Amino acid sequence: MSKPAAELVPVTEGHIQALLADLRKADHDELQAIRGWTPEQEIRNAIECSLSCQACVADGQVLAIFGDSPYDKNHGLPWMASSNAIIRHRRAFLAQCRPVIEGMRSRHARLVNLADARNTLAIRWLTWLGFTFKPAIPYGIDGEPFHPFFMEGAKCAQ
Repeated sequence: MSKPAAELVPVTEGHIQALLADLRKADHDELQAIRGWTPEQEIRNAIECSLSCQACVADGQVLAIFGDSPYDKNHGLPWMASSNAIIRHRRAFLAQCRPVIEGMRSRHARLVNLADARNTLAIRWLTWLGFTFKPAIPYGIDGEPFHPFFMEGAKCAQ
């Protein structure tokens, strides 16, 4: 029997709570390393600042919550926090990814952000999606190594 397909849905409080209860350790550590905020504070802030934000759900489990926030008029910040369930449903999740990234690219001239060097799963996924990575630089409250990454968008700079 095949695993159920993942679906993208608007984020609810229940999705946030489910994600926090099963947050991947690498995502937890990355979120805390940024400003020293709790993962919940970082996720809620990201949701609040996003132009578009969705939950990816499969078999009743929240795989991830993600979105894109404007940095300035040309640059968007793609972000994602994932649960341990993403491993069990990786194919269903991956099937949803490219259209989501294309949506982000349509809203921004360039997508940019940083990924914690310890979060190797996220780096592999972002590379698979076509993001370009730079060497790690010190970032966050303790100067942990983070890799800047980027992708050109489809929206013309205005």
